[in-house]
Amino acid sequence: MRKFFVSRLMGRSAEDLDPFPILELPEQLVEYVLSFVSTDDLVKSCRLVCVQFQRIVDRNGFWKIKCERDGKVIPSFHLDSLPANYYRAIYVSNPYGRNLLRNGHGDEKGPDNEASQLPSKTGKAVAEGDCSDVESSGDEHDEMLQAARPDPTSAGPDNEASQLPSKTGKAVAEGDCSDVESSGGEHDEMLQAARRDPTSAASSSDGEPESEPPSEDEDYYEDDFWRDMFAHWQVTQNHGDGWRVEKTPAGADPLPLANQSCFATSYGECSKEQVISLVKEGVVPEVLDIFKPAIEVSEWYAGRFDCGCKYRLIVELLNVAKKPVATFDTGELVTPQWAGRQWQQVRHTFNDYPKGVRYVRFAHLGTDTQFWAGHYGAKMAGGMVRIAAEQTDPPSTAASRETADKTSGAQHS
Repeated sequence: MRKFFVSRLMGRSAEDLDPFPILELPEQLVEYVLSFVSTDDLVKSCRLVCVQFQRIVDRNGFWKIKCERDGKVIPSFHLDSLPANYYRAIYVSNPYGRNLLRNGHGDEKGPDNEASQLPSKTGKAVAEGDCSDVESSGDEHDEMLQAARPDPTSAGPDNEASQLPSKTGKAVAEGDCSDVESSGGEHDEMLQAARRDPTSAASSSDGEPESEPPSEDEDYYEDDFWRDMFAHWQVTQNHGDGWRVEKTPAGADPLPLANQSCFATSYGECSKEQVISLVKEGVVPEVLDIFKPAIEVSEWYAGRFDCGCKYRLIVELLNVAKKPVATFDTGELVTPQWAGRQWQQVRHTFNDYPKGVRYVRFAHLGTDTQFWAGHYGAKMAGGMVRIAAEQTDPPSTAASRETADKTSGAQHS
């Protein structure tokens, strides 16, 4: 239609106004022009124009040009033959060198269609907003917590209303990491004191000052933001007063990070996990199986200045059947009362793991050691799962080269 009106105005035929003959240009120049087109247009439109465009867009070298120009992290792995869409996956997902764990501070907005799930007494998920008056499953741990829980009408050390009181769920991962409870005479005495008078448990027998309750209006997010607070996470245990996200760490030092938001746990075990599909994030299976790039995991954790806590991090590498093939477990890290508030980082690197890794399960859990109503348990933030890109040889090649060097040295000697 545009050509028709232009031809009328200029007195020229439509045939004389053909668009720029891009197909007559050298293919290298066409490739350069297309490299400035957006990814959606390239994949959804340009590939359908003609065979030449399809051939260019499907070429690994084309996407490598885009990766280099737009600053994507290209790993230094040397593959004999590149898998199809190798550089396209890198350009679209940029999987190397960035944090693959999502919402590590509890302040990332989740998809509108993602309903946060809470464990219920039947084992089925409870949708957002339907988490009131959910009773425990009846195991010994829940019965003990129910007996120890102070009267919610009385003023506890936190002087706050119970939030999201779902008190059930399964263990985070295989291993003895559930049903953590306080032990020792000191803890038992504190527990008895909490039962009789919750306000007395907030002060030390040595005359230490009583904890200051945080301002509920400023220090944590309301339950209305549950979907966003725990977007991308699967909450597996929500005991005590459940999980909470604090805008700034209540009763602890500031985080050594720009983002000050953190997760906080309660007097009953709170746990959640996130399963990351490495292939969906853009790491091709050939790289995982041949080069086995280093997988770095870490997280910051802390307790409050006035209450002891327990923290645990479990990270598993899973195969295609989601069975663990490698595991990192911190075990139960206990912070005594009056020794908390400082943030500590847990770090681990998976190297030379078994072939077939496709997923990473990142799970953490925490609780306090004194059964104080509120959120006096372990805090955690800044979780990270990162695929390193600084490797040039597969582990097998490097080992063979090292063996050859030793053999050569022995012969010379």
